[in-house]
Amino acid sequence: MLNEIETVFNLMYKSGIEPGTVSYNSIIDGYVRSKEFWKAWNCYKEMQNKKITADNFTYSSLIKGVTNKDQKKEFNIIYKLFETIKNTNIADEILYNCMLDACVATYNFDIAKK
Repeated sequence: MLNEIETVFNLMYKSGIEPGTVSYNSIIDGYVRSKEFWKAWNCYKEMQNKKITADNFTYSSLIKGVTNKDQKKEFNIIYKLFETIKNTNIADEILYNCMLDACVATYNFDIAKK
């Protein structure tokens, strides 16, 4: 399934169609579901470089990519990202719950209590 998503994404570029937030969200979510956190993160960075606005779905998908205690580096990156958006109108209950899940999955209980 991920190969098909990447193919369509690349076809958009070749056809002169610039992917927007929804397109990036789809591929980020696909990477996260396939346990490809770094590919998802690179898509997010590409969004930033292209000045494409991330939304709640973008952030919650990235946070969901951190699912186990061996992902310390990934958790630190996601936590820094969360810290930058937690006091904005983007942060909602779903985003906070995703962050709580990531804290528990990575054994970051002290952060979860904050």
